[in-house]
Amino acid sequence: MIHKRINTSDEKQNDKSIGQQQQQHMTAKQHPTDNFRRNKRLKRLSGRQKRRAILELTIECLLIVGFFTLLMFQLPKIFPQPNKYKTDDYSSRGIGRVHDGNGDDGEDEDDKLVNKYDVTQLNNFAFKMRKRFGMGRDHSSNKKKQQHRYSHKGKINNNDGDEHNSDEMKEEVEYSEADYNKISWGKSEIVNNKYRHSDVMKGIGDKSDTYRNMREAIDKILPTEDIDNDDIDDSKYIERLAQATKKARVRSYGILDEATSILKYDVHNCPDKPPPSYPQAYNVLDVLDHWPTDDTQPRPSIYQGLCTFDYRTERHKAMAYRKAELPFVIRDDPKVMRTVERWNLPDYLYKLLEGNGNKKYRSEYSLNNHFMYFIKPKNVKRKGTKKLRGGGKRNVIEKPEGWEAPTKIIKMSYADWLSHANVTDESHLADNNKEHWYFRLIGCGKMQSCDRTLSEYLFDELSFFQPRIENDMYMVNPVRQAGIHCRFGMKGVTAENHFDGSRNFIALLKGERRYLLSHPNQCPNLALYPRGHPSGRHSAVDWSKPDLIKYPEFQNALVNEVVLQAGDALYLPTHWFHHIVSLDLNFQCNTRSGINDDYADVIHKCGF
Repeated sequence: MIHKRINTSDEKQNDKSIGQQQQQHMTAKQHPTDNFRRNKRLKRLSGRQKRRAILELTIECLLIVGFFTLLMFQLPKIFPQPNKYKTDDYSSRGIGRVHDGNGDDGEDEDDKLVNKYDVTQLNNFAFKMRKRFGMGRDHSSNKKKQQHRYSHKGKINNNDGDEHNSDEMKEEVEYSEADYNKISWGKSEIVNNKYRHSDVMKGIGDKSDTYRNMREAIDKILPTEDIDNDDIDDSKYIERLAQATKKARVRSYGILDEATSILKYDVHNCPDKPPPSYPQAYNVLDVLDHWPTDDTQPRPSIYQGLCTFDYRTERHKAMAYRKAELPFVIRDDPKVMRTVERWNLPDYLYKLLEGNGNKKYRSEYSLNNHFMYFIKPKNVKRKGTKKLRGGGKRNVIEKPEGWEAPTKIIKMSYADWLSHANVTDESHLADNNKEHWYFRLIGCGKMQSCDRTLSEYLFDELSFFQPRIENDMYMVNPVRQAGIHCRFGMKGVTAENHFDGSRNFIALLKGERRYLLSHPNQCPNLALYPRGHPSGRHSAVDWSKPDLIKYPEFQNALVNEVVLQAGDALYLPTHWFHHIVSLDLNFQCNTRSGINDDYADVIHKCGF
């Protein structure tokens, strides 16, 4: 019985397995499309996996692109390129400084390390990275032309990112106005369409064929030399520039005996470090009584308090005064004199500014000789400040009762301005209540929201204002440069007393301008328009006829004066007051490079 039961159990198990197979077989016969559905389901699942893989790959690519984007901007800081330019003891400040808010403008060991590298080289490196990975916009309309522009055979690199012909050095020639008048400015006379002038800078300036052709024509008459190359004898070249600059200066100014008795230093032979009383200041009424601001007739002696340094022999002194954030005048920089030589040629600026058309530039117009900057007020009901998107605040500019705009902004060509400014009728010039015009040019450079179609050649014409490391005299912080601004004044034009919120370097290239300077601590005595006024930070006093009854504090103000001539450059620290008088037709250009807060506390006490 037992043996039979066992056999029966095995048979049942076998029958069960056979039954399951038969059931599965019958199920397959009953549903013939199940295998097809199963395969289709597997295919659908495979598509999802593919999409998921594509999504994951896309995310990985975005992460890689983001990594290289971050690396593109951070690599110059992590692995900076060494400076290829020659440096000296004067270039210890000004490049890549970060303000630390403690009053010393962040002058520490880290700044000295950063100062060894050229900001322009780092910017060019970032540009190459963007171009290599196809990121950002390429503003060149012809990439092949742009590539050919920087990769010529038979060229040598001068470490500024641009190549020049190896035979570019020419023998010194004597210049005459007759030779200049023989120049043909037409394009047909230009043989080499890719001429590279000596002041070219990659990524900045005018790259048009029109300007390139013009520079080639003028460089044939006035050849330039590399004054930074010690292997080249540039003595004749410097002498030629000095003679042209001397010709542009019509007179010299002495120091009044009243000023000499107070001065404790020689303004033409100042000590290496600023003396405690520098700069010497004088009572404003004494200065104005001696030479009223509406009088453009030069005085042989003035109340000068600023030191005047020679660029070739006293550059180290000028750097010491600039580091101390004190004003001074430096003259006869060969690069400045080179611009003076060109801009004082007959018709050169006319060719430069007018070109082939009647270009219109921003200018200011006044019914008299007084010019004052203003912000156009808005009709607002509330007072106080307006919140900005970045979290800061800005004063709401309201229109005071009875206020009218002191000047008008107009558009005019250089030829039109010159026809008004180049007046020989002294009776007209003596009447300051007649119309005056103030001509302006702006070179944008790296500035945003700026018209780059008109005056970018200023960076080529004024190479000393280019953001290069060797221009550390004029560029305290090249990264913060706010373009190049030029103002051409006609005789009698007066810019009312005011202060600016950034450091400023001012170069005079033709004519004469009288500057009256005041220390920021004179703010309480200058009767400034308050914040919120259209002309805030300007003195409300008419310096040509001060009203001491309305502004009695003005009689306590202290000032000093200096006359800038062609080839002079004035350093004006942040918050220093200046009142400007054009003594004749003149060309002035300036650039700003950052802010210093040494005098911020004094200005804040005046409500700014």
